[in-house]
Amino acid sequence: MKKLILFIILIVLVLAGIKLIKNKNDELANESFAVKPIFTVNVVKAKSKIVEERSTFIAKLESTLAPKISTKVAAYIKKVHVVENQEVKKGDLLISIDSKEIEKSLIQIKNSIKSIQLSIDSMNANVSSLRNETKASKSKLDRNKILYKVGGLSKEKFENSEVEYQLKKAKVDSTLKSIEAKTYELKAIENSYDSKKASLEYYNIKSPINGIVDSIMLKTGDMALAGKTILTLLSKEQKLTFTFSNSEIKKDLEVIVNNDSNNNVKTKISKILKSSDKFLYQAQIDLNTYLDLAIGSFVNIEVITKKQEAKALPINTILHRKDGTYVVLYEEDENKNAKFSFKKVEVLVQSEDYVITNPVIEQSVALASESKLVILPSSNNYTIVEK
Repeated sequence: MKKLILFIILIVLVLAGIKLIKNKNDELANESFAVKPIFTVNVVKAKSKIVEERSTFIAKLESTLAPKISTKVAAYIKKVHVVENQEVKKGDLLISIDSKEIEKSLIQIKNSIKSIQLSIDSMNANVSSLRNETKASKSKLDRNKILYKVGGLSKEKFENSEVEYQLKKAKVDSTLKSIEAKTYELKAIENSYDSKKASLEYYNIKSPINGIVDSIMLKTGDMALAGKTILTLLSKEQKLTFTFSNSEIKKDLEVIVNNDSNNNVKTKISKILKSSDKFLYQAQIDLNTYLDLAIGSFVNIEVITKKQEAKALPINTILHRKDGTYVVLYEEDENKNAKFSFKKVEVLVQSEDYVITNPVIEQSVALASESKLVILPSSNNYTIVEK
């Protein structure tokens, strides 16, 4: 009985093995006759296009002008007439500085001017009288001289009249010199007065530009020191700056500014400046459109480094290989069979979508991913679609 059971089990195992081998052979047979997949290849011709090659940078938004407002004199702030973020026009009053001291000084100087002027007027009146006395003394001396020569006057009286004349003459000369000195003194004080009076404008500080009040550092009642910033202004005119090392970035190149509120703002590079880093340069873009962004914000920009109009190919026709750049040419033989071949080219201008090559390719080329382009000349598992 046991032998019979073992025999039956053995037969079952053999039959199962035969079935397994048959199934495996069927799978191998099916695989050997499988058809390789066929992919689609588009072919295109170059078309006339304006192709722009762009470089992307991050630029900083700044005001074209950002004056720091301070006073030239040390004094207390009488009043700040503006608040932060307030719009101001050129000539608007920003700050009043306490001018009591200078006004008091001006009154004192003015009183000194009046006093000196009175002194000069008095001396001028006195010198007129002295000249008359000197004239009379000269006439007396001349008479005494004649009398002395004829013996009608003693030598002592003659000499006394001569001394009297010289004293009066000296007094006139001395008074004239005093008048001259006082006149110079008066002129100096008047100049001082004019200078101090002109400096009164420093006590009423006005806006030098049309702009916006950025930040206020000092408030009413604070001591303002000469040269210390009281507040800062920002002009409405804006600029963008960015650093670069690319030698293709030059003045007057077109720039496209991209941001949420101002799409495709077109402008150009205004200046190229040296940077603190000797390997970098800084470009400045004077904006002709106001960007509604906070000063100090960063903005994405694109600089058009190359621009050319010519026959261009789609970017997906380009194949990059170790020895250079290629396109895959498409042609048909006499039997209308498709044929692909590599053609080496130089890329002159390249945008995100198109390239201009040298030489210009007049015949059709393949349009596909690089993984497909590289196998086209050695493959026939494709169908052609002309665009």
